[in-house]
Amino acid sequence: MSGYVPLALRVRAPVVTVTVKVGLDEWIVVSRGALGRQVDLCTAGLSGCVAVVLMSAGQACLSHVFSACDNDGAWTVYQHQLELPLTVMRQISPVTSAALVYSEGTPKFLPGKIREWLTGLVGGAAVREFQASGVRVSWSSLGDWAVISKEAEANQLAYTHGYLTTASGTAVIDNWGALSNSASPAS
Repeated sequence: MSGYVPLALRVRAPVVTVTVKVGLDEWIVVSRGALGRQVDLCTAGLSGCVAVVLMSAGQACLSHVFSACDNDGAWTVYQHQLELPLTVMRQISPVTSAALVYSEGTPKFLPGKIREWLTGLVGGAAVREFQASGVRVSWSSLGDWAVISKEAEANQLAYTHGYLTTASGTAVIDNWGALSNSASPAS
């Protein structure tokens, strides 16, 4: 009987998914989760705003950049603040890919500046870009981070009900911060 494991012992425990919603001008870093728990990040309301996703082997960061970043002076400040989660993540492992998400009709300035910054960080081939009103970042069964547009989500309620925020979910958040004085937790 050596090597035999009864079926009852091979069945995996269900995974509990906890969603943390990123608010305006916030950034949140989470780990891919421990056994039995998964932490997803989401944000919505990207009308003129831009979501920035940074991904490494074990962590993901989602930032919600406010549309008030609309000139070079404001971008200099925001770029410095966007470097903070990058520094946090690099302590664990290098950022290997990124995504840029913005809604249709968003002025070109902010997505252009962020695209240029991300391409410098991870290279152009590793930057995904798409238009959506919101986004979810989730550890996939394929062993990598999945970036899913709000419009492609089967569960639209995940963006309006049952999520944690920086005001309520700090136990599942690795690190978080503000991009500006306008930052506020999701409501």
